[in-house]
Amino acid sequence: MSSAALTHSVARACSRGELNECSCDGRVRKRTPRHWQWGGCSEDIRYGEMFSRDFVDSREDKNTDEGIMNLHNNEAGRRAVRGRMQRVCKCHGMSGSCSVRVCWRRLPQLRVVGDALSTRYEGASHVKVVERKRGKNVRKLRPIHTDMKKPNKTDLVYLEDSPDYCEPNPE
Repeated sequence: MSSAALTHSVARACSRGELNECSCDGRVRKRTPRHWQWGGCSEDIRYGEMFSRDFVDSREDKNTDEGIMNLHNNEAGRRAVRGRMQRVCKCHGMSGSCSVRVCWRRLPQLRVVGDALSTRYEGASHVKVVERKRGKNVRKLRPIHTDMKKPNKTDLVYLEDSPDYCEPNPE
């Protein structure tokens, strides 16, 4: 959730002009269908994602199992924001006609992202880290049981079951 929230907050701050390093996302204007045009201020999800990677992921050690898991979950959080971006349009024209339809991309509400991640958390994949040797050692996340599906980039994963906080720790 932290990588999703940071992505969301930075992208929103960009579009509001609160950061000097970014502004509205002008890249979406390059792809325009015939029946409408890009306009307004599309929120810069790419800058938000980049900032989140630089800040949140930099703390993780990609050589440890926990670090690999956290990097995967951080990316899933960012993808939860990106995957819920919305195209918003407004019509312009005389007497209520829609002679020009102007559209832009807007971030979802953070609550929507949180709810989606909560659902993903409930169905998180139990994984282990395996070594793959293809020229160099590559460490990958794989399901703990071979009959389970491999987690995709939007799935949340875990290495160990959470303790039962209602029961005392075994001595």
